[in-house]
Amino acid sequence: MAKNDKSSKTQVVDSRTGVRMPYLRGILTRSLQSTGLGFNDAYKLATWLRRELEDADEVSSDTLRAKVASRLAERHGKEISERYLQPQEHAPSIIVRNSNGERSSFASGRLARSLESATLGVDQAEAVATRIQMQLQRLAIGEVSSEQIRHLVHHDLKTHHDEEVAHRYLVWLEFLRSGRPLVLLIGGINGVGKSTLAAELAHRLEIVRTQSTDMLREVMRQMTSKQLLPAIHTSSFRAWNALPAGYLATTGGEDLMIDGFLTQSEQVGVAVEAVLDRARSERVAMILEGIHIHPAYMQGVARDGDAIIVPFMLANLDPEQLQKQLRGRAMDAPNRRAERYLKSFDVIWQLQSFLLAEADRCHVPILSEWPTVKAADQAMDMIFAVLARLFKGKPLERLSAAS
Repeated sequence: MAKNDKSSKTQVVDSRTGVRMPYLRGILTRSLQSTGLGFNDAYKLATWLRRELEDADEVSSDTLRAKVASRLAERHGKEISERYLQPQEHAPSIIVRNSNGERSSFASGRLARSLESATLGVDQAEAVATRIQMQLQRLAIGEVSSEQIRHLVHHDLKTHHDEEVAHRYLVWLEFLRSGRPLVLLIGGINGVGKSTLAAELAHRLEIVRTQSTDMLREVMRQMTSKQLLPAIHTSSFRAWNALPAGYLATTGGEDLMIDGFLTQSEQVGVAVEAVLDRARSERVAMILEGIHIHPAYMQGVARDGDAIIVPFMLANLDPEQLQKQLRGRAMDAPNRRAERYLKSFDVIWQLQSFLLAEADRCHVPILSEWPTVKAADQAMDMIFAVLARLFKGKPLERLSAAS
């Protein structure tokens, strides 16, 4: 057995009951977060302890807690260390009552997730949620209204962050109360990171429904013959091959490639519009990503209907970095045959230049940060810029004496 594997098998023996269980970083991480420690710091400490225990077959729970407390005092101060050592197993549960009178247990993790949606970082959101939980416990509040939670969060954000962050929270609350669906459109060339960005934004905003235009095109391929719609049966940067022979004879070079791409995008656009219509009618949030979402189309739908539609064009302005991404794509998912993208890299680069020029012409925001997490941060800022134009972030109503 490898040395690193052995550390994961270290048994923690409860000093009172003698019950044994393996050392698990996740459990210790969550315990440390309950003291107010951010996720990254908690996880680092739990990882350090795992290394400390790598040669131990077993350790008592008292010894483990002493090691953790000592490390906390050394790295984060005596107050955090003492807070960790305080018994928490008998802390009473806190009941949250929503505006409909429904009751549920307070969960700091759930509150943290909602604060991430309001553009706080993971560590910041978890720290706020932990402070709110500790405040409720200190006050010995057994039941609290969701309105009171919102007031506590708003006050915490003003105290530990600034007025701008607190205002964004109010904007987010007003948007949620509106019931209007948020629809994100992410365009960009092959391999630029659209699906990764979509997944990151879906996580942050708790959006369940995502769709790619590649998948829509694949469905259309299965339902229509090559003779009927030849353009959708080839790659976006090779769609010019499906144009009529007479057209090919009179057009050449980059214009030919672009016309082929636009032909395919127009055909896939039928399915794209159907998906958006469904989201509008059901009033559900969704993310639609793909190369076929042309900036001119984005500009047209962004002003349409009750849905809040926010478009982005994702770009990678470093050709070497983009080629690395495509190579990694070929290694990670060989069935996608990404090596053919590398062979056509010059054409793909030309297509990106065209799409970015169109995005600039149509006033569609361009995200060019790298890695994708930075693009997601940039996207969140742009989403809130749109929300701030639609919602004023009205101050919370004063709590009534009965609340």
